[in-house]
Amino acid sequence: MLIDPKKTTVAYRCPICGCGVMAPVGVFSLTADRMKLNCICKKTAMDISKLKDDKIRISTPCLACGTEHSFTVSTQVFFSRELFSMPCSVSGLDICFFGHQDKVQKALAEQENILREMVGMDEEPEAEVDAEPDSSVADIAKNLNDADIYDIIKFILMELEEDGMITCGCEDGHGEYDAVCLGDKVKVFCKKCGRFKNYPIDSVREAEKFLQIDEIHL
Repeated sequence: MLIDPKKTTVAYRCPICGCGVMAPVGVFSLTADRMKLNCICKKTAMDISKLKDDKIRISTPCLACGTEHSFTVSTQVFFSRELFSMPCSVSGLDICFFGHQDKVQKALAEQENILREMVGMDEEPEAEVDAEPDSSVADIAKNLNDADIYDIIKFILMELEEDGMITCGCEDGHGEYDAVCLGDKVKVFCKKCGRFKNYPIDSVREAEKFLQIDEIHL
């Protein structure tokens, strides 16, 4: 089934901070035949490059084995599949996804459930009732929850910017926008003029309210 021959959604989960990173990719957005999808922590990135033989190479960091994996697919497959998952060759865990936005989001959520099981999140604690949970497990869970919320915010922000529905204080009307998670809120800001606006992300429900926003005025 053909989704959109000119646009798809790509995603991976950062092995450093645990955040899910997702963004739309258009056939014309591969500047100089190459695009980098950076994690918010600035420590990892997915590299997407267009080759001369009408194929696309995707290089992504792996949260399973800690190395980088490269995959090559045809341009037709890249822009037409509903969902395409790429696994770690060592563990078999899916580490990279592209396709329809909803299906990519679902794949990230399923990946989260697998990771929760791997760190024992679904197991009953063997210690006494009021014992403190293991800090490493708690930190991983927090990163995964924040990742789901951030995915929603980041994707909508990119779509609004693409449609010219974000305004700020820049004289030419063309700012450079980004977002960062700050505890219980997301800060949307312009890198050029410094204007910003905060949105609550106390829960996934609060983050989903962002889906109803048609424009942003910083």
